[in-house]
Amino acid sequence: MSWTEGIRPIHNFPYFNNYDIWARDEDTLFVMSSAGIYVVRSDDLIADQPNMPCELLDARMGLTSALTANSWTWNDGGSEPPAAGGFVAAVKAPSTPVR
Repeated sequence: MSWTEGIRPIHNFPYFNNYDIWARDEDTLFVMSSAGIYVVRSDDLIADQPNMPCELLDARMGLTSALTANSWTWNDGGSEPPAAGGFVAAVKAPSTPVR
């Protein structure tokens, strides 16, 4: 992404009710949403990649309830996803390959 790019819609992200985005590093983003936490490559999100590969951290991955829009996210400065609505997630690596 360059500094000359402006704000634009993303059409190919698999979910629409998203709250916040946190960067794990230059390559990995955590997208907080009402469905859970999406893990996606930053290049794919910026390029609005069709059929965007991502992983959803939800009840199947151990979240016991939904994140809420009015929650405050907090990160300890490390590379783990932020805590939101009382959850702390420890993710070593996505279980499915993210290109």
